[in-house]
Amino acid sequence: GTQGLSGWLSHGSASAVDSSPVSMVTQYLSLCGSGTGSGADDDSDSAKTTSLYVFNSAQDHREYFAGAEGDPSLVQHRVDVGDILHVRELLDERTGLRSIQMEVASRDDSGTVTSSHVKVIQASSNDEHTQWLVALRGVVEEAQSAGTSMLDRDGSAGRAGRGVGVKKHHGMFVAEGINLSG
Repeated sequence: GTQGLSGWLSHGSASAVDSSPVSMVTQYLSLCGSGTGSGADDDSDSAKTTSLYVFNSAQDHREYFAGAEGDPSLVQHRVDVGDILHVRELLDERTGLRSIQMEVASRDDSGTVTSSHVKVIQASSNDEHTQWLVALRGVVEEAQSAGTSMLDRDGSAGRAGRGVGVKKHHGMFVAEGINLSG
């Protein structure tokens, strides 16, 4: 299994259609798998799911993963990688800062995508940025190719996992209208 990736990163959220500035906050992020999941994915191929966790501190991160049953109050936010629709690298030409933009699905109780929102994360160095970009793209592509939470063309959660049209976006995009305020 994978060890995961963790560290202090700036992150923020925005509406997928809104071009207002993204308010960024620095917290401890962790990309790692959980052994059992919540039991909600009974039809998945394996019980292991990978998620992006947000903690207030490295201590909260250690405490959460130290025991088999982590205290959910330590997690400020969690995104299942199966809900990440796209991962893009952004470059702010004005500042030269690179960031990672993820389009994340919001689902109703039946698993149908009702909307999406944008999560932006920004590392403190180019090396750390590259590590997170490669890791996020890898786990998202793995989840998509395995059929976990893949989307059919009508927006409903697909179960087959093969022949489902999900576009993969690679490369760098120039960030227009995104203000990464620290």
